[in-house]
Amino acid sequence: MKSIIILLFVFTTISCVVNKKSTTNIINDKSQQCPENGTCNFEVLKNKSFELAKDGIGMYYPKIADAKTSILKFEFKSGYIADIPDSGVTEVVYIELGKEKNLSIQNQALTQVKASYGRLCFCRGESGYFPIKKGKLNIKSITKTQFEIEFEFEVNEVPQTLKQFKVIIEI
Repeated sequence: MKSIIILLFVFTTISCVVNKKSTTNIINDKSQQCPENGTCNFEVLKNKSFELAKDGIGMYYPKIADAKTSILKFEFKSGYIADIPDSGVTEVVYIELGKEKNLSIQNQALTQVKASYGRLCFCRGESGYFPIKKGKLNIKSITKTQFEIEFEFEVNEVPQTLKQFKVIIEI
């Protein structure tokens, strides 16, 4: 019995390590603009594409698939209380990038990178995913592997705490 418990523990530990997502290095934490009273996380999903698909009732949901593009994902979490299910709010921004890593676009041109915002919470009528149609995105390379990403945006469909972020990353 003892050996079975040890074996399960080892298997669980190994599977957690193997399934861990590869997060991108944020090389300058001071550049990260995270709203107060929350935590932020940024990651790059390589060889993936993103789109907002509609479900049977016309609501958007994120659809991620294998591709030759990459997805930038910025996530802000706030208000979570330990041991309280459905507490807190998660706000997430998705941007899909092709081969072009230096760009400066705004407003309607944000559809080129499939810029999308999601607000996830147990708050009826104030959550969901939405295309971002108003904002300004700047991505510039600092070195061959380092990039500065600056994004200011606005959505009108739901309340929004996350309105901008700036990160310097290494891919």
